[in-house]
Amino acid sequence: LECKITEDAEKCFQRCLQIDRRDAAAWLGLGNVHKRREEIDSAISCYEKALEFRPDYAEAHHNLGVCLRIAQRAADAIKHYQTARSLGLDRAELHHNMGSALVDVHDIGAAIESYRQALRRNPEDTISHRDLNKLLWEQELLDEYLASYREALEKFPHSAALRLDYAVALNRQDAFEEAERVLMQGLRHRPDSGALKSQLAYTMEGQQRWRDALQL
Repeated sequence: LECKITEDAEKCFQRCLQIDRRDAAAWLGLGNVHKRREEIDSAISCYEKALEFRPDYAEAHHNLGVCLRIAQRAADAIKHYQTARSLGLDRAELHHNMGSALVDVHDIGAAIESYRQALRRNPEDTISHRDLNKLLWEQELLDEYLASYREALEKFPHSAALRLDYAVALNRQDAFEEAERVLMQGLRHRPDSGALKSQLAYTMEGQQRWRDALQL
């Protein structure tokens, strides 16, 4: 069904371009079709066509940036993300994608800020939470790292993935009691989570509670 929808969309955009080769929206749509099929070079060509006819097309700049990063052209991607932002595009997705491209060019401080910008616009963006926390851990910003997880869990108390990552971070600092509390709360919502149970067993072993760990 998805393939049929994509084919129909492609035909529609091609018909529009037969009528008007300068239709930037049609070039954008055709680029999106190619991007969805992972035909990245073709998608890039379409987005560039859209921008040829409408240089201030923020969405085309953003989507071109996405494809350029996939093509391992992160520096070029950043330029298009910046242009999209200057043209008024300000959603969380843009800031997250900018952050990922900045990581690629090793501008870690700017990447951290971009992920934070994404979370200001969409506090429920769990992917940005995890990517931000990964950078904070790698940069040994441990207080900020743990504070970021606590903030995320206040917003997503039922997220097993966030609880697991937070517990791993606490265990690395030998904060076993706090890690156990976090994991037990997670298991109340996800009692069948093998990953949470496994980390809880590790946490109990860290407290030399071998019998409790074996009972999980």
